[in-house]
Amino acid sequence: MLNWADLCCLLTIFIGTVNGFGAAFAQKVGWGVVTSFTIGGLLLGIGVGFIFSKMAYALLRSKRLPGTAQTILYIFTPFAGLLVVVFIPVFLADVIYR
Repeated sequence: MLNWADLCCLLTIFIGTVNGFGAAFAQKVGWGVVTSFTIGGLLLGIGVGFIFSKMAYALLRSKRLPGTAQTILYIFTPFAGLLVVVFIPVFLADVIYR
């Protein structure tokens, strides 16, 4: 069964790859750089996706947090990972190639 944290992990991997490609392609650089940004986005997506997924599960299993805080943090922690993966390749491509 696919739950919110696992879905966000898969989306993070996919979005990291696509966003790395798009960020490099928008700067009109060579295909070698576009390929490296795509592979870098894939690796970033895998790493961030798994880290934020494990963090969400740890928050959900926490005995010190009340139930509403667990639920809210479980929802927003993987979403924060998605935002990290969206902004890092765009920021890097903008800083490097401007």
